[in-house]
Amino acid sequence: MNENVEKTYRQRGEPSVLVECSGDLEFRPIKVYEDGRRYFGQWNKVTTLREGSGISTNLNDHQFVIGQFSADKCTGKGLYIFSNGSYYEGDLKDLYAHGYGKIVSKKGFEYEGQWENDLWHGLGTEVECNGDVYRGEFVRHDREGEGVLVDKSGVRYEGEFRSGKKHGYGVQVDCEKTEFYANFEYDLVEGLCWIVKMDGAMFRGKWDVEDEMTGIYTDTKGRELKVPSEISSGTVHAIFNLH
Repeated sequence: MNENVEKTYRQRGEPSVLVECSGDLEFRPIKVYEDGRRYFGQWNKVTTLREGSGISTNLNDHQFVIGQFSADKCTGKGLYIFSNGSYYEGDLKDLYAHGYGKIVSKKGFEYEGQWENDLWHGLGTEVECNGDVYRGEFVRHDREGEGVLVDKSGVRYEGEFRSGKKHGYGVQVDCEKTEFYANFEYDLVEGLCWIVKMDGAMFRGKWDVEDEMTGIYTDTKGRELKVPSEISSGTVHAIFNLH
C-alpha cells in the first residue's frame, strides 16, 4: 500500500462491508496473481470463487479495494482507493462505480449520487474545485436536464442544462439579487427574457447573441422606455450590470 492510499484508508477507517463467514464461505490465505494483484478475504467453498467480503490490491498501480465480492467479481458495497489518495465509496459492479456512491478527489472536487458504469448518471451533487455546487440531473458524466447551480460568488441558476451548460429555460439570481427569467443557449442568454432589479427597474423583451436588446425598459419610477429607440442596449446593460 503506497503512502497516499494508506493515508486515505486511515482517514476513512474500515468500511462496514466486512462480515463473518457463514454457510459455504471461508477465509483463505492471501492469493497473489501473476499480474500483481493480491486478494485476502472470503471464498465460496463450492465454486472456489471469491465470494463475500475481501480486500484486493494491485501493486502495479497501487490501487486498493475493500468490499463485497460475488462470482469472483467486486460487486456490492465497497471502498476503492486510488493511487493518489482519491477514493470512491458506494455501490460497485465488477469494480465499476454503479448504483449510488461518492467520490472525493485529492484535486478538490466531490460528487455524490447515482452512477452507471463509472459515469455520473442520474441525480447527484457535484462540488467543483473552485467551490461551485451543482445539484441535479446528469447523463453520462454531463449536467443534463433539470438542476441548480450556485457558483462561488453566490450566483444561483435553476433550470435546464445540456452538455454541462445552461441551456433552455432558467431563472438566474445574481449577487445583487437581480433576477433573470430567460432562455439560455450554452450558458448565454438568448431570446425572450425578463430582468428585474431589487430597486424595481425592469426589462422585458429579447436579447440576442450580439448582446443587442429589443423591448421595454421600466425605470424605478415606473416610466417605460422602448429599447433601443428611446434607451440604448448599452445603457440597459449598464443599469443591470450585464456582462
